Amino acid sequence: MLSACGQLNRTGYLLVFGLAGVLLAGPGRPAVRGAKSALGLRWRKLGKRFRRKLPLAFLALAVFSLVGGLIYSPNNADSNAYKIPRVLHLLGASGWHWIGAVDCRMDIAGCGFEWLAAPVMLFTRTSSQVFLINWISFLLLPGLIFSVFVRLGVRRRVAWWWMWLFPSGWCYVLSAGSASNDFMGSIYALAAVNFALQAREKKRLADVWYSLLAVALLGGVKRTNLPLTLYWLVAVWPAVPLVWQRPGQPWRSWPLRAWCPSRRRPS
Repeated sequence: MLSACGQLNRTGYLLVFGLAGVLLAGPGRPAVRGAKSALGLRWRKLGKRFRRKLPLAFLALAVFSLVGGLIYSPNNADSNAYKIPRVLHLLGASGWHWIGAVDCRMDIAGCGFEWLAAPVMLFTRTSSQVFLINWISFLLLPGLIFSVFVRLGVRRRVAWWWMWLFPSGWCYVLSAGSASNDFMGSIYALAAVNFALQAREKKRLADVWYSLLAVALLGGVKRTNLPLTLYWLVAVWPAVPLVWQRPGQPWRSWPLRAWCPSRRRPS
């Protein structure tokens, strides 16, 4: 939207972020309750959680990848060839435009990751902090893995072990401190399957739409992620009847709903 209006700049981003903050902080919104619970989290409880070996090992890997991303500038070949230059072109023109460079990937490749990197580069005035997108996503990986495994029928104790072992894979740890867009596919794929399974479990239509949004973002990062949508189709197919049974329900879960007056008649 900012690109279409020619406002892909600081003013446009500040306006959109401010509006989004107002909508998400509506009366009784889950984001507000979640923020309050996060602020009330006791450090002693958090320290006790990481006394166990596997969570402590994951924390060490997260710290090492963070230090590596802060010390070294992005050296990924694709990032330096067309991803970062494309973001600079977009920000320079305050919107998307056909660049027409020798490397055609600057115009035809999926730009889902670049739209995330644009505000980071705009406000930090450097490309060295783009890795934070992957690093923050890396912190979400254990929770997503645990949730998906449990909903697939894996015992909670077994899922607890794998939620720490799986993210320690070489490819995930290296991608957490880099500016490549390969890591985002795993986060979106897990989120899409998780919301699909949650929709089947709780019979909640809003989860179907969140799952559809996640799988759309999965394909928006890079086209080679499209085969992963087959897993999502298997997971979401039993929840498809919810769309026809309650087509008007999902709007109730959107942030704007909290600011709209109720349509119920007084008793």
